[in-house]
Amino acid sequence: MKNDSPIQKLTDLENKKIAFVDAGSTSGYLLPMKMLKDAGINPKEIVFAGKHDSVIMMVYQGTVDAGATFYVAPSGSASELAAGGGEIQDARRLVKTQYPDVEQKIRILQLSEGIPNDPIIFREGVPAEMKEKITAAFIDFIHTPEGKVAFDKIFGVTDLKRASDADYEPVRQMIETVGDAVDRMMKKGS
Repeated sequence: MKNDSPIQKLTDLENKKIAFVDAGSTSGYLLPMKMLKDAGINPKEIVFAGKHDSVIMMVYQGTVDAGATFYVAPSGSASELAAGGGEIQDARRLVKTQYPDVEQKIRILQLSEGIPNDPIIFREGVPAEMKEKITAAFIDFIHTPEGKVAFDKIFGVTDLKRASDADYEPVRQMIETVGDAVDRMMKKGS
């Protein structure tokens, strides 16, 4: 939200106009809407902007009271980060060319819980031994200096962890809580 907005906490979003990315976006709709529903907050109006940068621009221009986008912690040296500096990596960075003062004009109200993202998956029938070799190679590579740089530049990924189906249970619960989004996604795809 805009830095000069009177909105200071999540409950202040009651009856406000909020921009989201689209109904299929985990970080740009599903998780933020779950946060609002869990807190009993009902927006006055919901706008789907289509892209994360569009949400930021709508907030910046004052078209909406608040918006929901992805967040990635700033990058930089330990001393820069400790001093509250570093280079922003969240959705605000997408509009810095158009709005160089976006960091000063738009603040983050609240972060959601983390979400599992960017999975590496295997098609059915890939032998377990091959899955293990590929997984180990990716994990070993990302822990090298060259691998860290490559994964960050290509995918925006800074670490890999083994996951199981159980790790996605919170996502399934989130979709159940925000059930109307699934209906919208299905209609959109038809």
